[in-house]
Amino acid sequence: MISVIVPVYNNEDYIGECLKSIRNQTYNNLQIIVVDDGSTDDSGKICDEYAGKDKRIQVIHTNNYGPSHARKEGLRHAKGEYVGFVDGDDYIQPKMYEELLKEMEETNADFVHFGYFEDNDRQLRPHLKFAEGIYEVTGKQTDFIKKFVLRETCKEYEAMTYSVWSKLFRWELICDAFSKIPDYLKIGEDLAVICLCILSSTKVVLNKKAFYHYRVIGDSLSHRGNGTHKAAERAVAYNFLRKVFTEYGCMKEMEKALHVFLTLQIYGGLQEEAEATCRIPFYKIGKIETLFGSRVILYGAGLVGQDYYIQIRKYTQCNLLAWVDRKYQEIQFDYAEITGLEDIKNLDYDVLLIAVEKETLAEEIGRDLKEEGIPNSKIKWLPPAYIYF
Repeated sequence: MISVIVPVYNNEDYIGECLKSIRNQTYNNLQIIVVDDGSTDDSGKICDEYAGKDKRIQVIHTNNYGPSHARKEGLRHAKGEYVGFVDGDDYIQPKMYEELLKEMEETNADFVHFGYFEDNDRQLRPHLKFAEGIYEVTGKQTDFIKKFVLRETCKEYEAMTYSVWSKLFRWELICDAFSKIPDYLKIGEDLAVICLCILSSTKVVLNKKAFYHYRVIGDSLSHRGNGTHKAAERAVAYNFLRKVFTEYGCMKEMEKALHVFLTLQIYGGLQEEAEATCRIPFYKIGKIETLFGSRVILYGAGLVGQDYYIQIRKYTQCNLLAWVDRKYQEIQFDYAEITGLEDIKNLDYDVLLIAVEKETLAEEIGRDLKEEGIPNSKIKWLPPAYIYF
């Protein structure tokens, strides 16, 4: 049996769809524990109505103590061998728990992590930026945390999100982790839980199938407050993780990864504050001197490309002729013009610099460019360096 814990706080507009999506799972041996965390709207009433329709649903009404307390309350009533979480304003695909349970049983994993869709007013964007695989982590738990959770190498495309709702856990593992989490952790609770789970795991599965629909709502907990406020709350999680790693005897090994984590949180908070008016650079060209004296065309207008553009424009030794992107018609910047590849055919240039973070993507782009007649000798990719590390 799978116990599904649903923390609810003032989700009257969404909780019906959430519970309906759980009830309609193709795997039906579910215990659905709904924790109404002191809602002041009709959320609690709607939950009770659904409980009257489905005996698998149990509703617990509490005062408003926050999501961590709500999840703990749900775990106190969980009877399943496995535990999953669904937030009250989100919803899931019908085969989610059938597929995840199959993965857990076939691999004997301690937990499985899966992809999700970001739902912004029904505009769906998949989040699958992690390295899929079955990972034996015995004796290598700290290495796994550094690479896939805290992003010590800063490679976002390798890391998994540390939300608890994007995973299915063994009951013993998740209960033990939550028993160590203080209620004061508001933002950062998920991160601490995942680190504790990994430290006690032997096998972890990362599955790129996307089953979960994470709804973007302006006043939801994860979007509430400004960027610097959220960064400050992440600092609380940072201090708690220092305590955890010290207790597990691995603080010295985790010091650099925690530094990277905290720096990324501060940067993210500042960027969120500045996003409406400007971008704070994060990437830099590691060997920009190799471009000195060259006539350069910059390829790619993503985050790496935007930061490269700022840097190249600062150097008089680099002559930037054009900035191109395949999706140039969808990209508009007030400070620069983005054009298509056809606009550079008559330009006399020395280097076409591919501005992406991932080497495999750069190689794929390079092959496409060669097929379109760009000389291989002019195509260049320089691994991005990070300004803050």
